Amino acid sequence: GRSVSAQNSLLPHLLRHSEAFLFPDLSGAEYVLLDQRGVTWPLDSPGYASALERLRHDQGYTLLRDEADFLLFGRSAD
Repeated sequence: GRSVSAQNSLLPHLLRHSEAFLFPDLSGAEYVLLDQRGVTWPLDSPGYASALERLRHDQGYTLLRDEADFLLFGRSAD
């Protein structure tokens, strides 16, 4: 399986096929999947916005898809 970091509301859909981490914990995840309209727990809204901004500028991840309020980042090749 793949490793992924995602919001609490998305994790149940990913656990079957992935090693999953609760965003903003990346733990070297291959992918990060976020629903911009979803629940931000365990972060509050400002904390989520800050974590997302850090991820957008993280040289280790690239934005692969931005569709229908979902963001998919992939770990950059070394």
